[in-house]
Amino acid sequence: MLESFHTIVIGAGSGGLTVAVGLANLGKSVAVIEALHVGGDCTNVGCVPSKTLIHQAELHGAENPASTLAEVRRKRDALRDKETHEFGEVQNLSLIFGRARLIDPHRVAVATLAGGERTLHAAHIVIATGARPRTTSIPGLPAARQLTNETVFEIPNIPRHLAILGGGVIGMELAFAFRKLGSRVTVVTTAPRVMDKFLPEVAEALGESLDRHGIAVYAGASATSYDEATETLRIDQGGRVISLEGVDYVLVAIGRQRNTEGLGLEAAGVAYSARGGIGADSFGRTSVPHIYAIGDVTGTSAFTHSANAQGRRVTQRIAFPFLPARAPEPFYPSATFSDPEVATA
Repeated sequence: MLESFHTIVIGAGSGGLTVAVGLANLGKSVAVIEALHVGGDCTNVGCVPSKTLIHQAELHGAENPASTLAEVRRKRDALRDKETHEFGEVQNLSLIFGRARLIDPHRVAVATLAGGERTLHAAHIVIATGARPRTTSIPGLPAARQLTNETVFEIPNIPRHLAILGGGVIGMELAFAFRKLGSRVTVVTTAPRVMDKFLPEVAEALGESLDRHGIAVYAGASATSYDEATETLRIDQGGRVISLEGVDYVLVAIGRQRNTEGLGLEAAGVAYSARGGIGADSFGRTSVPHIYAIGDVTGTSAFTHSANAQGRRVTQRIAFPFLPARAPEPFYPSATFSDPEVATA
């Protein structure tokens, strides 16, 4: 049976929910399709658990790290449950758990968690499927010892020696947090310095702080192999092989990969690329005018607040199409909760 809605939103993260709730509050019937958890990256594997961990590390240090990690999970899970309940109660909003696939420019097939399939139809479709951590293969490293921001908060206790691959935002935030919790931390980055996309002065300030905290940094280096018997991670730095001993976990923070696979973008005629994600204009319109894309799945957003902002612009475009749509997308400020913190605008 075909179910009809005013708008279908694929992805219940911050951007998708901004559109869904905004339109539902304006009286539009909205279906939100979510494959895993309400809240997306921010609630489940990003802002909320990472900033809770950073705050708890500042408060309690190495006093009881296992308890700190448990508290991070408790707060995250409580917020997720609260959000799931609250959004499920919004009038005009139908929350559907399953995997979405575009059949054509107006229809979406949903493979439900119960094993069935539903077919939805809408005048407008919003794609807000986000991104996931980019991974790498290190010979000899068991999967159980490789972490990403999606799995690091699930470990029962802190690593004895955490090697972090990547010197960007995620790498820096978690390097300081786990060091304060009592882990030995080593950062390995292929870039010439940490936070290499920022001003050189940022790397200089952070480099001094990393040194004060006892966090080792190997720039211009990459991991080559792992010996589980000796817990040794071998890295190559300009042809020099260095052995990092006692490494029980490796956190991979080398970038993000947009979630475009299996969405049926070709069937709907939506243009996208593996590198740039789904192409969209300053109001989220893709190559198919009534299909929109916002958040990490596009090439212009990498933060929760920018996804929210894009969601508000899409809500305006769908609900009030008669308003001018000429304003360019604004610049988005951001903050990295390292020590010291780094802000950009």
